[in-house]
Amino acid sequence: MKSRKWDLYLCRELCRELCRQGSRQSSRQGFGLRRCATALVAAALLIAPARAAPYTWDGGGGNNNASTPANWVGDAAPSAGDDIILDATTNKDMTWDAAAPSSVASWTQVGYTGAVTFATVYGASGFTNFEITGNCVVSNGTWTHPANAGAEVSRLRVAVGGTFEIGPAGRIDVTGRGYGSSSGPGKGVGAL
Repeated sequence: MKSRKWDLYLCRELCRELCRQGSRQSSRQGFGLRRCATALVAAALLIAPARAAPYTWDGGGGNNNASTPANWVGDAAPSAGDDIILDATTNKDMTWDAAAPSSVASWTQVGYTGAVTFATVYGASGFTNFEITGNCVVSNGTWTHPANAGAEVSRLRVAVGGTFEIGPAGRIDVTGRGYGSSSGPGKGVGAL
């Protein structure tokens, strides 16, 4: 919030100065109002928030990775802060891999019936958390994580900064993705 206040302060001061200069010169050159209007437009452009670009999954690449440009409409992979859309364009499963951005602006999953596997992992390093800074809608399809074998490596960890809506055809399913048989902290000791 501090930087936004600072931006507003700088824009206000810029407008005041240009308007002062324009009013001093307006009697000689007749362009004071035009200069003030130009300053206001420039200030508005400086403080206007940037809009995220929408990226739609089309699954056209040779793998399921979100980081593969050919898997997106326009053959360009999303960057941090972009809006993600999964719709009826394709139902090809997706893996949100570690090479894809770890944070996006929003997630809209409507009409898509495939599965999204988030390759988030346990630990202090690596792709430990996926973040959606705005809203998330999962009306259809499934969210999951890679299956674990003997050790717990993968997990589904997603933080949503806005509202999270899961529809009647949307699922979060980690069935069979935990520890392998007779593994993990709940395995017990001794023979059964």
